Order: sequence, then structure tokens, then C-alpha cells
Amino acid sequence: MKITLIGGGSSTFTPQLLQLFIASPALRGATISLMDIDEHRLGVMTTLSRLLIEKTGADLRIESTTDRRTALAGAAFVITAISVGGFDAWERDIEIPATYGIYMPIADSIGPGGIMRAFRHVPVLADVARDVAELAPDAWIFNYTNPLTANCIAMRRVAPTVKTVGLCTCSSIPRVPLYLAWYANIE
Repeated sequence: MKITLIGGGSSTFTPQLLQLFIASPALRGATISLMDIDEHRLGVMTTLSRLLIEKTGADLRIESTTDRRTALAGAAFVITAISVGGFDAWERDIEIPATYGIYMPIADSIGPGGIMRAFRHVPVLADVARDVAELAPDAWIFNYTNPLTANCIAMRRVAPTVKTVGLCTCSSIPRVPLYLAWYANIE
């Protein structure tokens, strides 16, 4: 089984997800494909992931690439956790509206900042969904990228046959992955 993480250079999501993968007996023998456009961050997370696997003795294999289509080919599951524009763009999403008295609520899914974030993320995630439809048509997409609802709607519109689920970071709560595994019919 292959699990692809788009945004695999994330120092937030990659270690959290890898801990869940290591703890899951259902994923023994799986390949985790980390994909990111930032080669440095990808390299750091690839090294960290391999060290965690080595230290825990987990039966997982890590591969990494900056090529999205290579990472997606043959995936059973695709996790998207991207940040187009990085911290600088996110900071502007908060600071520019604040100068006009409009403050960002928790998360980054609504208000002017959420709209700007959608403008950056929807095109990229729509391309991911199209690629999944072509290269891994049976895969599930689990999207962590905000604005969650707008991104998932866009992905479903461009690739209606791809199974797309939006997840909040609350999915790191231990029972949530078990429920999702049950729902996806994975023992």
C-alpha cells in the first residue's frame, strides 16, 4: 500500500502523521511517499521520517520526491497538507484585514484571509485531484489544507469520482483514525 503526503516537508503534519502510521498495524509494509516543492524541507522530513522508522523498528518504507505525479502514481491514500506562499502569505492573510479592523477567527477558513487563502490553494488542490483521478483513481484524498470546505468542494467539482474527505487537525485524536479506518473498510 502506498500513502502519499503532498506537503511532506511540513514540520507539523509529517511527524504527527508518521507517528500514527508507525503505530498502525494495518500499515505494516506500506510505502510513505513524501512530496514537497521545497527540497530542503522535504530532505529534513525525509531524514527525520527514516530515523523514526529506524528507531521504532516500524515496517514502513519512506520515499520522497519533488514531482507530484510521481508521488501520486499508484497511491491508495493521498493526504494534502500544503501551504501555498508559506508563512509569509499566511501572515499577510491575518495582518492586512486586521489593519481594517477585521480579525481572523480561529483557523483560516473564513473572512478576507480565508478567501485569499482559497485563491492560493484551490488551483493547486484542483490539480492534485485531477492527477489522482488519472494516476490513482481508486485512492482516497484526505485533505488537511484550509480553507477546508472550499478546497474539498473544488476538488470534488474537478474530479467527482475521486473519494475526497476533509479533515481538521482534530483527526490526530486517537479514536478518529480508527473511525476513518473502519469507514474506509481497513482492518
